[in-house]
Amino acid sequence: MKKYQINNRGHSRGDERMSVKQSPLRRLKINVLICSIIILGFVAIGLFTTFSIQDSYTDSIRDISALSSQAMYTDILYMLEQPVNIASAMSKDTLLRDLMPQELEDGAFTDTVKAYLGEYQKTYGFDSVFLVSCQSRRYYHYANGIDRVLETGDPEDRWYFTFLEGSEDYSLNVDNDEAHGDKITIFVNCKVKGTDGRTLGVVGVGLETAYFQNLITEYEQKYGVGAYLIDRSGNVEVSSLPGEAGVRNLFEESEFSDMKGHLEAASSYDDEVWYTGEKSTGYRITRYIPRLNWYLVVEKNTHEMQQKMTNQLLLIILVAIIIILSMLAITTVILQRFNRSMLRLAEYDQLTGVRNRRCYELDIAGREQSLAAGSSLGIGIFDLNGLKAINDAYGHQVGDMYIKEFARLLSRIFGEGTVYRIGGDEFAVILTDSDDAQVTMCWERLKKEMAAKDMGQDIPLDASFGYAFYNQDNLNTMDAVFRAADEGMYQNKRRSQNETSMEDETTMEATERKNEFESNHP
Repeated sequence: MKKYQINNRGHSRGDERMSVKQSPLRRLKINVLICSIIILGFVAIGLFTTFSIQDSYTDSIRDISALSSQAMYTDILYMLEQPVNIASAMSKDTLLRDLMPQELEDGAFTDTVKAYLGEYQKTYGFDSVFLVSCQSRRYYHYANGIDRVLETGDPEDRWYFTFLEGSEDYSLNVDNDEAHGDKITIFVNCKVKGTDGRTLGVVGVGLETAYFQNLITEYEQKYGVGAYLIDRSGNVEVSSLPGEAGVRNLFEESEFSDMKGHLEAASSYDDEVWYTGEKSTGYRITRYIPRLNWYLVVEKNTHEMQQKMTNQLLLIILVAIIIILSMLAITTVILQRFNRSMLRLAEYDQLTGVRNRRCYELDIAGREQSLAAGSSLGIGIFDLNGLKAINDAYGHQVGDMYIKEFARLLSRIFGEGTVYRIGGDEFAVILTDSDDAQVTMCWERLKKEMAAKDMGQDIPLDASFGYAFYNQDNLNTMDAVFRAADEGMYQNKRRSQNETSMEDETTMEATERKNEFESNHP
């Protein structure tokens, strides 16, 4: 007799299946692990890309700022070089030096000076060419002749008296050109001295700041920078916006306030620095222009670019989140399908499609623990008859066909969820809420359908059956119920074999009598 011990260790069916079917917590851990790997990958790539771009961007900002600053500095010096040289040459011209003492006595002095100044303007294209006589304070202009007489109390003329009081031989100042429509002009002023060293007058030329504004505007548009010409006090002398000259002070702005101490303390100051202000951040280059005694300030505002980089990073994060969520969804679906596949492999018999012995043991253990008082629970055991003979005579493929057909009939009659294949040719059925009459009726129906089934071979589809119920005949454990059902099945098999043997003997006796009769009555 074959004996099968029921696993009755007290574990619930759900607990036992945790090793096969992943719990939600386990799936969560897997998803978290996958997400962590993806997130770490994106973070690593994002950080590497961000730092690489930032380094490249930083180098680019430095290069652009340095290039534009150097180019503007060179162009400004070039623009100033000629006016300074020409004004200096005029101040040393012996013709002018010899002519000036004759100012009041020579009636043609005004025309002579006007022609003299006009020739320089025509030759070099300056916006203004002028001469101021110390003797008369007359302001001679290349176009107007005597334009006006300078007064000590006039703010517009303060530059002249301040320059005379100083020790410098030349100076530059930004002022309105009263002789030329009050246009803002950079004047180069040089002292004309006699042979005795006494100052005879001031000669000079002027360039409208529009030239410098155009230069700054051109470089700002070309390189995307901001540029200013400022004095030592931070006042903007020239910028791309005409209204800023004499009005805007860079030291009052947080982005440039750190320059104040340096410019006021040093005779010259050059610097390159990253700055952070209330409204912007960027890179700034400061260069001293000795001829002007001004400073060229070039700044590259990086706020907009940093905002673009931030938006780009946010876009990367958004894409990463979408990819992560997509990966989570795909991974969850794959894991669920894999779990279902593994669960079916673990709980179902691959040949017949019914549940296997492992699943049977788990189900029985769970049902026994939750068995309510007054409810019935039983086990039916089936064993295919003659399977070995079928395998020997026709091969295992035909034997498998018998097994599958028998499993199909069992599932149809007893219910799909109650049938288990527990051995090669043995099946079990869990009987719930049933009695002897119902079980007998199902067994009779099964025998009838087996007898009617044409398997295409000489050996018919046949089986033996035994069953038992819990708490009947002192069967108070499912292990005892199983053994009783198994014993009942073998008793049924022996009866079937005895009946078959008796039928064979009767058939043989009848055949012998027939043969004897035929031999006696030829």
